Amino acid sequence: MSRRRGWVAALLVVLVAAAVLAADRVADEPEQVPTAAPVDGADEVPAAGGSVCAVGLGPRPERVLLDVDDLSEQATDDEDGDDDEDGEEADDEAADGEEVDGEDAVTRGSGEASSPADLIVARHDAVGSGPSEPELELLREGERSTQGLPEVFPGADERERLPTDEELTAAWLRWRDAPVATTREWRIEDDDLPPATVAGGCAATSAQPHVIPGMSTAGGDEAHLRLANPFRSAATVAVGFLTPEGAEEPVALRNLTVPPRSVREVIVDEVLPEREDLAAVVEVASGRLAVEGLQIARADAGDVDGASLLAASTAAAEQWTIPWLSDVDAAESWLWVTNREERTADVELTLHGPDGREAPSGLAEVEVPPGEQRRVDLTATFPDDLEVAGVSARSDGVPVTVSGGASIAADAVEDTASIVQLGAAPDATWVVSGARGAEREEALRLVNPGTRDAVLDVTVFTGVTAEQPEELSEVSVPAGAARTVALDEALEDASDWTAFVTATEGEVVVGRVGQDRLARDDEDAEDEQDADDEDAEDEQDADDADDEIAPRHLVVAPGVSSAAWVTRQEGMTGRQVEGLTRQLRTRTGEDGGAEPSDEDRLPGFDPPAEDP
Repeated sequence: MSRRRGWVAALLVVLVAAAVLAADRVADEPEQVPTAAPVDGADEVPAAGGSVCAVGLGPRPERVLLDVDDLSEQATDDEDGDDDEDGEEADDEAADGEEVDGEDAVTRGSGEASSPADLIVARHDAVGSGPSEPELELLREGERSTQGLPEVFPGADERERLPTDEELTAAWLRWRDAPVATTREWRIEDDDLPPATVAGGCAATSAQPHVIPGMSTAGGDEAHLRLANPFRSAATVAVGFLTPEGAEEPVALRNLTVPPRSVREVIVDEVLPEREDLAAVVEVASGRLAVEGLQIARADAGDVDGASLLAASTAAAEQWTIPWLSDVDAAESWLWVTNREERTADVELTLHGPDGREAPSGLAEVEVPPGEQRRVDLTATFPDDLEVAGVSARSDGVPVTVSGGASIAADAVEDTASIVQLGAAPDATWVVSGARGAEREEALRLVNPGTRDAVLDVTVFTGVTAEQPEELSEVSVPAGAARTVALDEALEDASDWTAFVTATEGEVVVGRVGQDRLARDDEDAEDEQDADDEDAEDEQDADDADDEIAPRHLVVAPGVSSAAWVTRQEGMTGRQVEGLTRQLRTRTGEDGGAEPSDEDRLPGFDPPAEDP
């Protein structure tokens, strides 16, 4: 009896399968299911954003991230506090320091702070017509302050001054209603440090790995790594380095905690002394951070004086462009190419000059092994008639991170310089800001690494009015070429300035090159040296003045492009199809409804790590 029931069940299964197969045979051909389509790449401007600007040098001993145990205990104590009904810490003052008045902590443009940093908040008119409403929160050890700033209207900027003489400080600039480009600049004029001017865009917070190519601790070089956490919870990071020999992961830097609303600094010389060609890699285990570096060169231990802010990249790319490098007799230039991937990167190098693109002599292509950073020396590779060029590095499909460096030697230490700049990608919208323009020679570097000619307009705001001189209107940059546009006539006697660059055709990479004007030219020096011998006092004054040479204060840095405030939607989007569940032979695949992995998530759609 049981055997008969088994045969019946088997027969029913066969009949059902045959019926389904027959229905499939006689059914109409299923509709073509549209495949996932790429998003058009439309730019979306968020309603709010922000960036973190670290200023000053520091460090005070309690803020150097080498005593990991003490910092971890401090962060644990900070996180133990209970949140109140509004989501703030129960004892906010105890966790973040005593609340102070914003006007006392942040000086206005006419403030009396010693060696202040200029914080420049500029609003490009390419997006919207309304003003931006910025807010500034100053992060300093033991205190925090928040204050509203004046509205920033399109085509204008607003400035604040931040003190740099006490300790390392981070300013968190938040904006809403309209995007702004935030930069900072300050002069180093300390007896214990080389005279220099450092400038650059402020850093965005991210939970992605931060890569800073181009650090050195050899000779007279000194490298600093800055970690700023403007949020209410602690962040944990691991710091490692890539070198020409591979990866190095100092044990002391593998589990660092940055307390809430704080800025911390790692002096790389204390961990990896006398090392050239380092790339810092900061991996965020929890929270979000803004990361950047500071490189100092000392002539008393090396050959040149100088200092540069080192921007971090959170996304490798296949193409990078350095706006300015030099190959004159007294200059040396090079690239740092960092490859964190598991494949060798073949990188093609291109020089961009006034007449177009050329390959550097003997360096058309270089190989960068996986997990290494390679230094590419560009000295004596420029054509004889090309002293200054933009340089592009294009990988063969392996994402890399590229920065450029240059040093200028001279008989007088004051004439030497050392600069480092992170590469950039072409864009149609740029903001470049500076300070003390009346005392400096300033120029824009315009590089077109693409295959399409670019035409752009430059508007200069000098604190009161925005003007577009004829020579800055419809500036043409042919494909593959680079141009230098002097700003001296446009700035005239202006002290503060912001240049708004808009490409009406094509895209370019825009950088800034500036230095202090020479206090004395050769003719003046000869006149003073030949002063009347009868006036001994005047002659002595002339001799003393002849011995004094003003430091160069060279600044070379890329501008801030629209990529700093625009979210670009990329990836794939699905399409709903009616009756999909009843169709046989569906083409959506076996995993059509599977949860996407972290690598497959669309940029901008992941939930935020925390509520700021």
